[in-house]
Amino acid sequence: MKICDYHLIAVYLFGGVAKGHFSRDVSDVDLLFIIRDDCSDEIVSILENRLEDLEFKYGILQMDSTDLLYYAFQTALFKSHYILRLRDLKEMDFCAMFLERKGLSFLKRNIKLLKSLTPSKLMIRNILKEAKILVGQDVVKQMTIQPTTSTEIINIFMTSWIVSMFGFISSIFSRSSTRFSLEAMKWYIHNIYSILNDKTTTVNQAINYALSKHFLPKSFVIEKFLKLRQTYSYDLVFCAITPLYLLITHSMFTKYFRHVKLYNF
Repeated sequence: MKICDYHLIAVYLFGGVAKGHFSRDVSDVDLLFIIRDDCSDEIVSILENRLEDLEFKYGILQMDSTDLLYYAFQTALFKSHYILRLRDLKEMDFCAMFLERKGLSFLKRNIKLLKSLTPSKLMIRNILKEAKILVGQDVVKQMTIQPTTSTEIINIFMTSWIVSMFGFISSIFSRSSTRFSLEAMKWYIHNIYSILNDKTTTVNQAINYALSKHFLPKSFVIEKFLKLRQTYSYDLVFCAITPLYLLITHSMFTKYFRHVKLYNF
């Protein structure tokens, strides 16, 4: 790209499109840009703005003009592109992907807290396992991907549950709140599958796997989740029930995981 010139090392595709699964209403096209460590903040900012303009132009960034809450989080967290310096990639520092974003500069002062609450290395690990090189040097092939830790399992639940609670609370005044609840559910199921199988898959396959292992409760919640991913709409009931459903699911998964560990070791 002309903006980055030699500072751009690689561009990767990951997420639903990379795995051959895409839902127009709730999915986006996830791209990871790897840049050199000496790339200036000014260049990063220009690249960020240009990519955001393209997302608006092609309808990847969607918003209700009256829903300022969702707009704030969409431009900070839910966009399709991420920019990461090479050193942060090697350190598997997923949090660094967000700290360059608009609306999240205040988190730089609380980076230790952010890293302790999020399964940072697991998220990077999942991205790298499914990433497909589009442009540049495939630096991922040169990396050694670290194994999952027990702390990350707790962080997966906490991150997902907090997002689901935010979806529930914001459902009182935001019609985009269901997107947060959907994201929380997807995150949890997707990452739990990754921990157990050391690979990523589509959300539907992860759900079928969890149901077959009996740690994902059979419920109308799953049916609503799948329908809303296909055709998005505001759903207050789904927002309200998701935190409780995640709590029950995590309790069942913890028992299952302990059993698996005892059986294997």
